[in-house]
Amino acid sequence: MQECGRQTHTSRVPSSILGQTFALCVATASIRDFEGRKNSRDRGSTPRTAFCSQFGGAVVICNVYRKYCLYTKNIMNPKVARILWYVFTPLLLLGLGFGSSYVTNSGNSNDWYSDLSQAPWTPPGWVFSVVWSILYILLGVVLARSIVESSWKTNFEKAQFGLLLSTIVLILVWPFAYFLAKSQVAGVVLISIIVAAGLAYCVMTGLDKKWIEMGCTLPLLVWGGFATSLAVYALVKSKSP
Repeated sequence: MQECGRQTHTSRVPSSILGQTFALCVATASIRDFEGRKNSRDRGSTPRTAFCSQFGGAVVICNVYRKYCLYTKNIMNPKVARILWYVFTPLLLLGLGFGSSYVTNSGNSNDWYSDLSQAPWTPPGWVFSVVWSILYILLGVVLARSIVESSWKTNFEKAQFGLLLSTIVLILVWPFAYFLAKSQVAGVVLISIIVAAGLAYCVMTGLDKKWIEMGCTLPLLVWGGFATSLAVYALVKSKSP
């Protein structure tokens, strides 16, 4: 953990957590390519294979991330390292988001999802891609600021960072529960928890007068509430006779 350490706040970054999260999508996508499925609509049909494949990839990705931390510590100029955190982190989350979507075959290309009753206010499929891309970038900025700008001197700041990480992990896990495991109940529960966690984070950052972090998280609450309405509608309709 200490390998990320400079005299800056990057010394406190839990690199193993970020590295393993990054491995979540990269490793699984590689396994799926190796399996060579011909029918793209069949992606996501073997949750057990997808989840088991993550461990091996995590080891590789964690090692790469570890070397990146060592590089920023021992070689890179602190100002350059600071800029790279703001560039690298949003791109990391954006890649994770698209990787998660690819692995779980999210969206209208998923036969199971297409067969669900869609709410009348459901937007076109491309809207989801655009909105989630923006959200991942904003969350990446928030995460970068938490890594670079926070002093980490109080338990309140540590709780903020833990809540932020938990929210990001839940967002990445959600497609696995909804599109891959095909569980509407789990999907509704997870998206509701995500909204609640995002709201709690907004309140905490507002109390701490971190207006940029708060502002970048507010769009997640709006979209999360909207996505919850879509998932709840599909769930209710599926239970109706």
